[in-house]
Amino acid sequence: MKSYYVVDDEGYMVASGHYNHDAELKFYRARHGACLRLGLPRNFVPADAPSMSHRWHVDRCCWDGPAIDIAAEWEKVRYQRDKLLTACDWRILPDAPISLEERQVWLWYRASLRDITEQLDPLAIIWPESPT
Repeated sequence: MKSYYVVDDEGYMVASGHYNHDAELKFYRARHGACLRLGLPRNFVPADAPSMSHRWHVDRCCWDGPAIDIAAEWEKVRYQRDKLLTACDWRILPDAPISLEERQVWLWYRASLRDITEQLDPLAIIWPESPT
């Protein structure tokens, strides 16, 4: 059984497989054209992939992780922040059964949550500690 792999325009392996006969190879060559290469990429070991979303770069002989979508990461931070704010909304209502000191602590906590997006890195957020 012989191996083949397919490389995209950026140099990443996008498919691989095996063939037994030249007729199969002819089919794969017709389907993938110049992107088809025979054998296996140098130093490629599928089990070494750090995650399912990593891709093998053929020329650099290394696994590359997925690009991080910063906007999506900030959206996750805002979603978590909004959940935390919603969970403590009742504590700042005028008729909440807490003392003025406790109310002030909760107001500080909520202000810290609202300021969370002023931090620089959405992947390294330092969350304020809940007063409870």
